[in-house]
Amino acid sequence: MMKLRINPLVVSDLKDIHNYIAEDNVEKATETIEKIYGKL
Repeated sequence: MMKLRINPLVVSDLKDIHNYIAEDNVEKATETIEKIYGKL
C-alpha cells in the first residue's frame, strides 16, 4: 500500500473547516473531516 504524507497546510485547513462547522454541530464537523480523510 502506498504511504501518504499530508501537507501541514492541508491539516491546518482541515482544522479550520472542522472548527467552522463545529460552531453549529460538533458531531457533523467530526464526521465531515473523517469523510474527507477517508477519501485521501
